[in-house]
Amino acid sequence: MTASTQGPQPARTYVVGDLQIDVSRARVMRNGQQLALPRLSFDLLVALIETAPAVVTTEHLLDRVWPGLVVNTETVTQRVKLLRTALGDDPRAPRYIQVVRGRGYRLAAEVKRLEEPASVPLAESTPANLAVPKRTTWAPKIAVALVIAAGLAGAALFTRSIEPPPVAPPAAVERSIAVLPFKNLGAMPDDAALALGMAETVLHQLSNLHDLVVIARTSSFALDTGKLDAARIGEKLRARYILEGSVQRIGTQLRVTAQLVDSVSGAHVWSLQVDRATRDVFAVQDEIAMKVAQAMELSLDATESSRIAGRGTMDFDAYFEFLQARDLLSGNRIADLRNAREHLARAIRLDPGFADAMVELAGADLRLVEFDVSGDRRVRFAAAREQAMVSIERAIALDPQNGRAWLQRAYIHGFTDLAGAEADYRRGLALAPSAASGYEGLAAVLYQDPRRHDEALAAIDRARRLDPLEPAHDVTKAVFLLYGRSDKARAQTILQRVLEERPQYVPALMRLGELNLCCGDLAEGVRFMELSVKLDPDAEWPRRYLVSAYLDVGDVAAAESVLRESKEVVDARALPLQLYREEWSQAGETAYDALRADTALAFDENFISMALRRHARATGEIGDALITLEQMAGVTWDQRGEPSLTDNLDMKTAVAGVADLLLLGGQDERAKRLLRVTLAAIDGEARVLNRGDLWSRHTRATSLALLGDADGAIAVLQKSLERGELLMKHWLCLRLDPAFDSLRDRPAFRAVVAAVEVEVGRQRLKLAAMRREGLIPARGQSRGADSRRE
Repeated sequence: MTASTQGPQPARTYVVGDLQIDVSRARVMRNGQQLALPRLSFDLLVALIETAPAVVTTEHLLDRVWPGLVVNTETVTQRVKLLRTALGDDPRAPRYIQVVRGRGYRLAAEVKRLEEPASVPLAESTPANLAVPKRTTWAPKIAVALVIAAGLAGAALFTRSIEPPPVAPPAAVERSIAVLPFKNLGAMPDDAALALGMAETVLHQLSNLHDLVVIARTSSFALDTGKLDAARIGEKLRARYILEGSVQRIGTQLRVTAQLVDSVSGAHVWSLQVDRATRDVFAVQDEIAMKVAQAMELSLDATESSRIAGRGTMDFDAYFEFLQARDLLSGNRIADLRNAREHLARAIRLDPGFADAMVELAGADLRLVEFDVSGDRRVRFAAAREQAMVSIERAIALDPQNGRAWLQRAYIHGFTDLAGAEADYRRGLALAPSAASGYEGLAAVLYQDPRRHDEALAAIDRARRLDPLEPAHDVTKAVFLLYGRSDKARAQTILQRVLEERPQYVPALMRLGELNLCCGDLAEGVRFMELSVKLDPDAEWPRRYLVSAYLDVGDVAAAESVLRESKEVVDARALPLQLYREEWSQAGETAYDALRADTALAFDENFISMALRRHARATGEIGDALITLEQMAGVTWDQRGEPSLTDNLDMKTAVAGVADLLLLGGQDERAKRLLRVTLAAIDGEARVLNRGDLWSRHTRATSLALLGDADGAIAVLQKSLERGELLMKHWLCLRLDPAFDSLRDRPAFRAVVAAVEVEVGRQRLKLAAMRREGLIPARGQSRGADSRRE
């Protein structure tokens, strides 16, 4: 934790050579003049001071200056260069900072501590063009921004909708800016696009700077600022400074105004008005970006100065197509993805050298195939991935410093090469440090390693800091908490808050529906999933949940209705219904077909495992089912016959299925070894990895039953029943799972089944009431006989 984010601290003042450093006020003075140091540079200097005269290792600096953030040693190197530049230190003859090769850094100058800080009037310590209001006026308004941006030790557990952050002292204020859409004052049809493009490009250029936190377009452009003052805008966007402007085109002339506003004081820090020919629009954008950097006293090296003037295209028509595509891509609807792709293709035709458009086109192509699970998905995905990589490599060849191209390449690598993906994400974020989507992607990669979940949570929090109004980051964090921590309460709170602000945001609806179906209120889960399908008819995932949920309450007709509405026939969709009807041979063939066609989703693991186990019993053909489930589960065996599992945090139902088939084939000892390893893995995940046991209870009960521990298995089921976690696919577990055959005559097991049937009846009545109220579609209902089979 840095000194500037710990809250009130004892006054500390140091003398380092001819420098006087007041830690409590984050101020560096030389000969009565204040030196403008960015926050990270100041924190780095303090870290060196507090360790002097000893050497500070790079690892210590990473922990001290960037706690909880995902950065590398190159970040330290660059920050040392910036600090030296600000201090006027010559690396060839250092007065202040000395490199100790292979070890780290130390202060070359002698350090003395003063008992009291120097008394310097506020006016002397304030840059002339940055108005700093009094602490009592502005500190509370920026507290939320500071907590996340500073990467505090608790940042990985912070949720803005749950608890208020502590108030940070004035010295902790970072350079953060939100670029608002420029107002269109022109009368021509294309003038609105011109104003939008102006602000978009300036935002993109500023986001390449390391000493500036730039709020993402998806937040700053989405905010309705009509009735908000600067303070409220800054609070909502978590930005200290606001850049706003206007564009007016009159004939061939262009008038552009821009002003930088301190959201805390409301003061205009800097303003600009230029009159240029319309053809000079890109030069105007460059000038605005450079003026903002200068006004905020950013220390720009040669590389950053050149990048701030960079632009993706000189063809405004191409850029306008690009902007329309970006708007569509933010919605995550399949129809929007298709339309976005058309806009991007037109942009590239207009400007074949438009690297940013190539990057977005590659992403749109991949997401289309990723979300559309029709029968030829595997072939189409392979082709889309190959084409996307061609586009990305071309974009990187055109612009090697394009951070977003590296981030998109990281996304592509994420499907097959996690190490390569992480490397590309880090390189991309080094080039585009304010790319919220990059931190979101890095978080997804880190999450794949159960030992790095804290890093993943820190990365997604950084994305949320940079893009505070983008609900996707909140949904991702909720998913991490639900599956990685079994934290239902916090995940539900986050998702509900998202829907309070955006009632029709489909990803949040689907995830809240999933949470209710798996471990909450089944009828509420159906309501959320039905609304998801209504808003996005092409979405596949909620349809599969609905089929299963309607079968959970014995409503076969409603499940059939969902299947009939699907535009394409996909094998895996019908699998739950086949299992429910105990059509073992057909279910098994459907499961094999779904795996071959790659139309199975993670949600289908339970169904596929059960189908293969029942198919093996019905046909007597165990071998194919055993090999298939071993591959699904990631089970491998060494030469001694000892099993090992992957470290993925899945539900491990396929692993239990492997053990079941081994027992069926007479390989009892092999099966028991696998079951013991499985239970040990579940215990390790719960204790060591802090995952909890929410997602492992079904497998634990199955494993104990297969090992012959009937009492232990029933105890797990009773615990799940008490927590309301036996409704989703309960018929698959309690009625169809052969692992529980030996338990069915036990009174305790029958009591669990009876209690579940009571709750199922209650949920069925609740769904009927929802139909009458028009909250869910009036799908057909089957007779109660279907449900009584449970």
